Amino acid sequence: NSNDLRKKWDGLISPELSTGQITKMINQLAKKIRVEFESALEDLASNKSIFWRATRTAEKNTLINSLFENTILINLILQLDYKRKTVVLVTDNSILLSFFQNKNMLQKIKNWPLSKMSLHLRYMKQTCLFLMWFIGNIIVAFRIPYKETDILIHTFVDQESRSSNKYSERYFPGLADWYRKNNLSVSHLVSGAGNYPYSLFKAMNAQGHKVFNEFKLYKLKDLIFVVNTIYKLRKTRFASFMIGNIELKELISHHHSKYGIDFDVYKHILRAKFGERLCSKPNPPKVLLMEFEGMIPEKMLNLGISRSNSSIKTYGFQHGAMFEHLLCNYPTKAEFQLGLVSEKIICNGSIFRDLMISRGVPKDRIVKGSAFRYKYLNEPIKIDNHMKRQDLLVLLPMTIPDCIDLIKIVEEGVSDLNIIIHFKPHPFSDIAFLSQHIDLS
Repeated sequence: NSNDLRKKWDGLISPELSTGQITKMINQLAKKIRVEFESALEDLASNKSIFWRATRTAEKNTLINSLFENTILINLILQLDYKRKTVVLVTDNSILLSFFQNKNMLQKIKNWPLSKMSLHLRYMKQTCLFLMWFIGNIIVAFRIPYKETDILIHTFVDQESRSSNKYSERYFPGLADWYRKNNLSVSHLVSGAGNYPYSLFKAMNAQGHKVFNEFKLYKLKDLIFVVNTIYKLRKTRFASFMIGNIELKELISHHHSKYGIDFDVYKHILRAKFGERLCSKPNPPKVLLMEFEGMIPEKMLNLGISRSNSSIKTYGFQHGAMFEHLLCNYPTKAEFQLGLVSEKIICNGSIFRDLMISRGVPKDRIVKGSAFRYKYLNEPIKIDNHMKRQDLLVLLPMTIPDCIDLIKIVEEGVSDLNIIIHFKPHPFSDIAFLSQHIDLS
């Protein structure tokens, strides 16, 4: 409802704070502080347990973790040259309010017991849910035999497959068949289904998809390890978090207490133990294939395997679009050194390969390949032996750099096909600037 508010407060809001102008300023700030933010986050992680990287506070997926966004907004608010003595901040962002709020001792004493109790109850709830989830999957695992495999493919079970008990391969369609044709055994390590019902495993096996049930490997001490690790991570303290000359210790402390530990963090730390258990088997898989997005689940999988000095080779397929400020897509030097990244990253085309190299990814760790899940896009429809012309509508994102990136990707991807491309700019985009790069008629 920002437009309604602007009409209501017409004359009170500075013309320089128009939506388009703020978008431009946010993007400029993101570019300016991105490297510094990543460096500060890395310095923070270097002083803590390796498993701190499994928390949402350390998550560099900016679509999930709002820490980078809030850092930008705080810098934006503080750097503006206000022409009035009184400034009113209107926001639904509770973290921003907590940062700027004047906290006197009375408020701290008044709010402490209730907030502490709420956090403690949430932790107890998450721990109980994790125990039930773990035990439920152990029960299912009793009915599924452990089978050795040459190739282990990490993939996801979506809600549709879970409810219908008919599995659809989302990330690597056709890959398992190719391996089997080359006399290699293949199993799937699945995620995204919560408690995996036995009926789903039966359905996958009936369709020819062998399932590798990770809960055949876990031990009771793994459960205890996760709960104990989470307990320690909850009590994380922050001495400092400087971006420029702004101390953001309060910001990251509020963020960690509110969002740092959720139910998925338990699962991610358990996955690190899975890597260790897998490597301890007499005949572990030769290869572990997984998606590459630079997110916590794959980092913990890689961590467990790398810490075990295993011979298992790890490969990550970069399968989706990459954007400038999606920080998780660009691993740091420390993440490579700690074994949090696959040995090889297989990129979806040359644009993304070059982009990752420009952001510091070592050339010897990245190769150009294809994304299996988008193969159908390169199979044109033919009618009467003539290729049918197709229209492609591309909805452009709000920020200019992301627009330009997406335009280049689309133009390269469909250059050899009989397709007419239609670009639809975002309502807040700078149309005049975009028209210099593409035909918007």
